[in-house]
Amino acid sequence: MSVDLFISCVSDEFGSYREELRHHLTRPGVGIKVQEDFIPWGAETLFKLDKYIRQCEAVIHLVGERTGNPVNDGIPERPQVDAILAHYADLPDRTGLTRDELFQLSYTQWEAWLAYYHRKRLLIAGPKSPVPGDKPLTDAAIAERQQRSQRKHLDSLQQRGRYVEPRFTDKIDLVIELLKVLGALLPAANPPVSPSLPRSLGRLFKGRTEWLAKIRR
Repeated sequence: MSVDLFISCVSDEFGSYREELRHHLTRPGVGIKVQEDFIPWGAETLFKLDKYIRQCEAVIHLVGERTGNPVNDGIPERPQVDAILAHYADLPDRTGLTRDELFQLSYTQWEAWLAYYHRKRLLIAGPKSPVPGDKPLTDAAIAERQQRSQRKHLDSLQQRGRYVEPRFTDKIDLVIELLKVLGALLPAANPPVSPSLPRSLGRLFKGRTEWLAKIRR
């Protein structure tokens, strides 16, 4: 059975974190998608995101202080939101968000709310303390606007019982915390060892001294 996951984040903020996580979660039987898998941006982008999120097992929502690119804060064009709302007439009632609030969501924020709407497992992971991100914003006004939007977004999720947890300090900590939560959902990282293999490689096992020392540490 395949397990499909979606990793949601603002690429300029946590793109490298996402790729580290994607690397460690990737294994046979696990499908992982990110927002860039659905570009170029177009009238159907939200529907493409929705289609995958609707059938996946969990959405991992990496959150910081950014909502999207600095040009338009990552907010979809109005026709895309109009189309989604026409398709899901009960979306405002199910999410508790007004139509005006839905039109102000960025793509990344939409990914969390689509998971909420479809009753998917939503894991909201955030840093224990603010981090500059991969590409920090240099415009203070844009940074402040996105921070306000993100605080409102997280407050709305919290009011519906979706909290920022787990918290992480760096990329490896993020991987460890998510593996703790997702361990039971994921298939084994390695297939069983064939019984026909020799029990010991003897003198053929060499050149791993440094790695063995790291493992012991």
